[in-house]
Amino acid sequence: ASSFAALSLDPPLVLVCLDQGADCFPAFIAAERFVVNIVTPAHAKLAMRFATKGEDKFAHGSFESDEGGHPILPDAAAVIRCELEQAVPGGDHVILIGRVHDARIGSGKPVMWYRGDFLHLGQSVT
Repeated sequence: ASSFAALSLDPPLVLVCLDQGADCFPAFIAAERFVVNIVTPAHAKLAMRFATKGEDKFAHGSFESDEGGHPILPDAAAVIRCELEQAVPGGDHVILIGRVHDARIGSGKPVMWYRGDFLHLGQSVT
């Protein structure tokens, strides 16, 4: 995903922006449910693998499967399980709108991608 954000509190909705050229694009468009794993600094290499075309995304992660078979990072900063509500075209991306069914918060500190590196949330930007 190139972007992720909260969309609505009532009903609880999130949005994920996915490049139509991504290897995983057909799987996400066909899926009725998806999971968002919020990564920590310990997941930097894994996150970069997911951003690289042609990589085996799940080769080196410590993923577990939930009851629906979706990949969960047990040490993620947060895990959000969603049902696909709508897919909206947006240029060369599609905006996936997911209705949140379940969310859990882990103990790790979340990071985000910013200006070519991971930024710890709460860190000041210069």
